[in-house]
Amino acid sequence: MGLVYFIGHGHTPCPSVEPSHHQQILIIGLNGAHHVNVQFCGCEKTPSWVEHYRQLLRMRWFPASFDRPKTAFTFDLLDTYHKLTLQGKLNLYDFHASIMQKTDNCGRKKAIVSLRYEW
Repeated sequence: MGLVYFIGHGHTPCPSVEPSHHQQILIIGLNGAHHVNVQFCGCEKTPSWVEHYRQLLRMRWFPASFDRPKTAFTFDLLDTYHKLTLQGKLNLYDFHASIMQKTDNCGRKKAIVSLRYEW
């Protein structure tokens, strides 16, 4: 649909970044895995500039890598898994399978964990 999620500047486009400059990130939450177009704040010359992984953490999305985040997990997902592990002794494989079933219950598509980064 072309929707872009703006991080920083009160969810408005960053004035230092071109409006068409965004990247796709895989966000995994309790309702499934979703590819989201995200535009990070790019004000590198100001003292308030923040790295991409910190911008994701402020959105309550935990990045899978801190160098070039392409996948993130919602804090709600991580908290739910933590509680299910402690109380119900649920293993990670079954939890992951249930979240992926919410994304595609027919099993027609192979689950994509992350997008490949082109050097």
